[in-house]
Amino acid sequence: MPSDNYDFGEVFQAIYIAKQKPSPPPVAENMKATLQSNPPLGQVTPVQGKDVHLAAILEIPKSRATEPWEVCVWHSVDGSEWKETKLGPVEESQTPQTLQLMPESMSRFYFASSFSFDASVQFTLKFRHDPHEEWRWIRDEQGLDDGWIVQPTAGISSDKLTDLIPDLNSNGWTVSSCLSQSPGTVLWALQAPIPPAEGDNSTYKDISVGTPWGSFSRWFALARNDGLSDENAIILVSEGDNFESAVAAVMRHARTLVAQAKQSSLGQDEDEELAALASDFKPEWMENCLIIDDNWQSIDYRGPSQFQYGWKEFEAEPVAFPKGLKATISHIREKHPHIQHIAVWHALLGYWGGLAPDGKIAQTYKTIEVDREDADRRNLPLGGKMTVVAKDDVFRFYNDFYRFLSDCGIDAVKTDAQFMIDTWIGASARRELIIPYLNAWTISTLRHFSARAISCMSQIPQALFHSQMPTNRPAILVRNSDDFFPEIPSSHPWHVWTNAHNSIFMEHLNVLPDWDMFQTVHEYSGFHAAARCVSGGPIYITDVPGKHDMDLIGQMTGLTPRGKTVIFRPSVLGKTVYPYMGYDDDSLLKVGSYHGASSTGSPILAIFNISSRPLTEIIPLSSFPRIDASIDKKHGTILTSNLGLLGKMAGPAAIFTSKIEQFENGRVLIDTRIKAFGTLGIYVSALPSMTIEGDFLVTIQEKPIPAHTVTISKADNYVVEIDLGKAWEEMGLESRWSNEIEVKVYFSS
Repeated sequence: MPSDNYDFGEVFQAIYIAKQKPSPPPVAENMKATLQSNPPLGQVTPVQGKDVHLAAILEIPKSRATEPWEVCVWHSVDGSEWKETKLGPVEESQTPQTLQLMPESMSRFYFASSFSFDASVQFTLKFRHDPHEEWRWIRDEQGLDDGWIVQPTAGISSDKLTDLIPDLNSNGWTVSSCLSQSPGTVLWALQAPIPPAEGDNSTYKDISVGTPWGSFSRWFALARNDGLSDENAIILVSEGDNFESAVAAVMRHARTLVAQAKQSSLGQDEDEELAALASDFKPEWMENCLIIDDNWQSIDYRGPSQFQYGWKEFEAEPVAFPKGLKATISHIREKHPHIQHIAVWHALLGYWGGLAPDGKIAQTYKTIEVDREDADRRNLPLGGKMTVVAKDDVFRFYNDFYRFLSDCGIDAVKTDAQFMIDTWIGASARRELIIPYLNAWTISTLRHFSARAISCMSQIPQALFHSQMPTNRPAILVRNSDDFFPEIPSSHPWHVWTNAHNSIFMEHLNVLPDWDMFQTVHEYSGFHAAARCVSGGPIYITDVPGKHDMDLIGQMTGLTPRGKTVIFRPSVLGKTVYPYMGYDDDSLLKVGSYHGASSTGSPILAIFNISSRPLTEIIPLSSFPRIDASIDKKHGTILTSNLGLLGKMAGPAAIFTSKIEQFENGRVLIDTRIKAFGTLGIYVSALPSMTIEGDFLVTIQEKPIPAHTVTISKADNYVVEIDLGKAWEEMGLESRWSNEIEVKVYFSS
């Protein structure tokens, strides 16, 4: 590691974290104002139809709330001359629901107006506190860019790629139409031959494509040929009426191409073993799991840092584990019987520096020496030679190693530094070893651990497309981003933003994205906890021993009737709901997920301020995934919703099943099977005119529960709260064959 005053945090922020806009010029406290709209400033918003309703929210100091504030939209419709439209005040009964308490020193006002357009509207906002004062422009005070409102195209514009890319390089690319597996899309494939490697040097080729629609924001792709014969570089292009369908079109076709190419890289016996082992996969293994991280292995400590150290033998480091790994694992399981699974960390090649050339492992298996390219990050000095197991012994090595771990009581692994195989300088080493290592690791994790494995630092093309895309094997946990860096404050919003956007791609692979561990006692602990809860992936922590925020842990987990702690994981993976939002756009990051059946489940939306300053936004209902906003309010209708467990970050994810039905006599039944104890919340729109004693009956396991365990929420008088834990304990209930709690709520409509 560097011995000078090198600061990794400063370097990481300067090189790897996208630059954000500087803070706007300071404004006097009594003049501060926050203004935002829906459709929002700084973003492009598609709007169906020719009419748009624009709403704005203005926050000002309460001491100035009595002044005659005005808000105007300054806009250009369909490229015409710019003009202003004054926004009128919104009646209090029509204002949006407030999701966060406002400081007592501030007041909030809403304004709105409507206008028509054909193709697009470009707009900004201005405001003033008196008709006789100068207008104040929001761009100047908050740095918010113009907003755009666009009319989505009606269907596919053309089946010819040249209509989308007028200057398409037809000499460099062979274009073919493909059958799209995603409704409402068209699909093309562009292919170009890449010459074979020359000796130990890979071949690269620059081929221009063209400019979609005459302009675009960003584009980058890299293809490398390590092989001994010509290979085709393939670009898939899809046009669709929405972003998700277009992405699905290219990813589904990519899976078909990868499946065809994979048949030649995996032998028949290995392929049959994958199919046979796949049925053993248990996706919930991370619950109640302990991971023994780096530093348990026996290494040689040769070289300037851990990234040059080599691994000597399977047995654990003798000083820290004097009785061996097996004795330690037995001791852990005896002292902590609630721990169901114990995993150990190791690098794909053994340790960061591979193998110790004179160690037991190197003496037992055939090895070779390879050169690796150095990294740009000085905290990750990877350059130089390393010893690794040769191709002929890779499968035997992994089988023996994982058999040893299994015999010691280990039943899961976290395999890190998988990108290392792509840092080898020689094309021959990459060609001969990358696929055998990936195949050996995949099959060995299935054979010995039933796929209880975490794949880390593996977002390289070979792993993404060869190991993680095919569906002929069970899904595995895959790290979705760079590490969690507790000591770098600026890395935390970047970490969540990156994971939310990477999930757009990763959700189409055969993986469960892992947003990495975090600390529950940390300045950003709640920020990270909320992100993990909405991610749909695993939740695991790396706290300092004895320092745990049990309240925060309680917001992510629950206790089942059998005493097992479970996490509440949505059934749909979380991802950004607005893929075109940049890190520097000064907009709230919205991560959406969903839990339950497609038409009766619960949308979940987590909102993160990744900006360096406070933000206010109007969040439309359409931001919630799979939401149906078409319900008309009818006289006499009672609206009901199962909220899941209250006080949990992903409370709806605690629901196994939920069914609402109404009988002929008007009585309503909400039948819920819940994962764990807690406070079950039921929304009833008519609750203010009802009573718990006169209108409700609640049962657990078909038995009425004590009346005092059912109350009206003090936070919201439309919500019934049911204390499942207290009712269960007072009734002396025991779990049946299932580890669930069946709750039935009856009330008269």
